[in-house]
Formats: sequence, C-alpha cells, structure tokens
Amino acid sequence: MPRVEVIGVRKRFGDVEALRGVDLSIEDGEYVCIIGPSGCGKTTLLRIIAGLIPPDEGHVYIDGKLVNGVPPEDRGLGFAFQNIALFPHMSVLDNVAYGLRVRGKDASFSKKVAREMLRISPIEISPKALPRELSGGAAQAVAIARALATGAKLLLLDEPLGALDARVRVSMRYELRRIVKDLGLTAIHVTHNQAEAMSIADKVVVMRSGRVMQVGAPRELFWQPQNLFVAYFVGEITLLEGYIVERSEDRCLIELREGLQLVSTCPERARGDHVVAAIRPERVKLYASEVGGENVLRGKVLSARVLTGVLRYEVLLENGETLLVKEILTHAKRRVLPETSVWVQIPPQSILLFDYPSIGLMREISLE
Repeated sequence: MPRVEVIGVRKRFGDVEALRGVDLSIEDGEYVCIIGPSGCGKTTLLRIIAGLIPPDEGHVYIDGKLVNGVPPEDRGLGFAFQNIALFPHMSVLDNVAYGLRVRGKDASFSKKVAREMLRISPIEISPKALPRELSGGAAQAVAIARALATGAKLLLLDEPLGALDARVRVSMRYELRRIVKDLGLTAIHVTHNQAEAMSIADKVVVMRSGRVMQVGAPRELFWQPQNLFVAYFVGEITLLEGYIVERSEDRCLIELREGLQLVSTCPERARGDHVVAAIRPERVKLYASEVGGENVLRGKVLSARVLTGVLRYEVLLENGETLLVKEILTHAKRRVLPETSVWVQIPPQSILLFDYPSIGLMREISLE
C-alpha cells in the first residue's frame, strides 16, 4: 500500500495562485477526503498527485519515490472523476477491462479481473450492458470498477459520487469505503459534500485559497478546530464576539455585545483579550422555562425547522445576536414554535475561544 507525500507544492494558472506551498502526508491504507470552498485548490492538488498537471514548485512522492515528471500511467494509481466518461461503444465488461488491455495484458486475463471487480461492486450490473443502458449510479460503479481493475494500490477520486441522486450517493459512499478497505488501498477523495467526507474518511484535509488549513480525523475537525475558518467551515457554528473581563484559574468571563456575559474555560487567555466564542449548536440546550446554572440566556425562537431527524432552531438572544440550537428529533420531542420565549444553556467547557482576527471576523471566515 503506497504512502503519498506532498512537499512544498505550488501551482499558478496565469494570475491565479491555485496552490501556495502545500505540504501533506497520507499514510498507507488511509481513506483521506479533501474538502474546501470552490476554487480552494483541492482538484488541482489531486491532479498534480495523479501526474495530469505538473507542479511549478515542490515534490510529490508515492511509495517513497519521487514522481515529478513521471506520467500518470507509470505512477501505479487509478482514478475516477465526476465526469464518468465510459466508452459508449464498449460493453460494461470491456470498459472495466480497458485499463488492463492498454497495459498489455491479454484479453482473457483482463476480462477475468474485470468480472471480479464487477462482482464486488455495490450495484449488480450486467457485463454485457452498454453505458447508455445504465443508471447514473451503475455507470459510476463501472467507472470505479475500471479504476480498481488496473491493480493500482492508490485510488484518486474527484467528486466520484457528485452526479448521483441523494439516496444512491449515500449508499455508494459507504460501499466505496468498504471496497477500498477490503482491497487494502490508499484513497484520496475530493468532495464538496462535507457529510460524505465526515462519514467515510479516516482523515479529512480542509483547504482554503491554495493552502491546507487543518488535517485531522473528522471528530477532531468538528470538535477541536485549530482556527476560526475550520470552525466555521466544518458543520454549523455560532460565532460571538466579546472581551475577557474577568479571569480566575482556567475560567474567564466574556462580555458580549450589549453587556451579555458568558463563562468559558480559557487557558492561555488574559483579561482584556478580544476573542471570538465559537459554539456548536449540538452542545446548546433549549428550555421552555427558566433553569438554573451557568450560561443560561433568554431568547426568542426565530425559526424552527426539521432537517433529517434534527430540530434546528435559530434563537434571537437579548443582545440581538442569533444562536443556533440543534436537537435530535424524537417521538416525545415537540417542536417549539417561532416567537416563543425560551431559555438556552451553553456549557462553559463547550465554548471554543479564538483570538479576534486582525483582518476582521467576516474576512477571516470568508469562503473566497
């Protein structure tokens, strides 16, 4: 199983600097997803690893070997893209066997391997079918089988499930991971779909403006983001600006706008620090009547929506700021209607504190 290492990779297209000194290590057997806003450089990075475009600076190593200048067919990898591009005049079996045939393997061996790849596919497909006879999910399964049939141990995927409908896409993501793990491959998967990345990746890479912002396990990125951009980009979050007005041991009192106050844990913070309090909606509790304890704030429900088994509230606090709240929908849970007065409670240890950015909060979290 190959290890992939990218060191100091830069790439420019005219006046656009697509990659700005990217360093990235992907270990043997890892399933890695790369996410980020449109134009962040994730597809450019994948294509440089594949050898489809050269880097302007930096080096790419696959299995410890420098592959700068090595053509794609000699890198020992398979790739599948959102643009499925099956050969329309070939059967499914011939499409899957194509990569082996162009590598000089005989027809009987190529078709034997192709049948095996189709056998482990999550969708049952007739080997004799033509591409025009396939559904979107089946066609994508054939494209992935074609990439796997070459025997490559490194699989590169650029939005491989993007053209599928939602239900098929969800089932295919788990089957794709299963196949990769069963075959002992290393996979690098570029996607715009955060739920896809967070549910199947061993490790997620968050990119922005040609740079890697953070690399980590999905849970780490969600609950322990290293910077404001990652906190804002991954999942949903409420960001509240304030100043530390009191501090004792590892706790501090933060004054928000209009004098509203929160208690938070705050190591390495000092009185007077300008901070941003980041609060995941999953950690906030919502009550219909006032409760005791720390960080209980009064508000009014602005909106209440049900999204895939989750109640999502927007609560207007007394200082005019909006706090997001998420609760698991159960049979016993009743939705609180808009305009209802409520109380919310935020556990102090759940608040993530960041220095207020010198360029301003909106520019710091901008997706451009």
